[in-house]
Amino acid sequence: MPPHQNMSGAPEHMAFQQPQRSSEMEHLRIVRKQSQEPRYVHFGALQQSLRDRVGYTLKQFIEAIVPAFREADVPELGVKTYGNLERDERYPHYQELWPLLRGMVECCRIQFSAQDGRDFYRLARLKIDASKKWRRSEADWHQLEQDINAYIGALQEEHLPRESEETAHVEAGQKEERQRILRQLDQDTSHILGRELWLECMLSYLEPKAATTRNLPRMQEICRS
Repeated sequence: MPPHQNMSGAPEHMAFQQPQRSSEMEHLRIVRKQSQEPRYVHFGALQQSLRDRVGYTLKQFIEAIVPAFREADVPELGVKTYGNLERDERYPHYQELWPLLRGMVECCRIQFSAQDGRDFYRLARLKIDASKKWRRSEADWHQLEQDINAYIGALQEEHLPRESEETAHVEAGQKEERQRILRQLDQDTSHILGRELWLECMLSYLEPKAATTRNLPRMQEICRS
């Protein structure tokens, strides 16, 4: 057998191409699976993105979140330490996660979506689980996940009652105004001939979308009669 052929008679460099394609396809499958996971490559990238939303420098951000860390009785982060975290050069500590989240929301006014909360939890866990020194129990992670979901859920629901109350107030005002005009029309226009058409025209001004300019000459004609 020639030295550069395999058992099938194909050159050896061709024999190695098929496994390579298989490896590339497997890599693509992995990338597709990972694309369904958090939107950021690591926890630090998420943190930097959240900080950029409010345009804070590292120093401004660290100073802003100090109250949250003091309230939680957790050592504050320095600019260099937090910078290393954003560059993925430092493991976040489990006890830092909760004051960090609250500091971003309550001190920096960063708006968190439900997806942001999931990314925060998953990426922090991925990073910490990679370290034998900083790993935590499943119960700890389960508690943190519940706390994050409840916290962000409460934030999102805060605005809903106010919006509903404002909408109800506007609708009530519109209804009251409509009833007032109807009562006034009943009292002041009972003697007008063609009253039904006149009423319809007048009421159309309470609903601007339905009003048309062609009603005006007809109304003027009725009023002159």
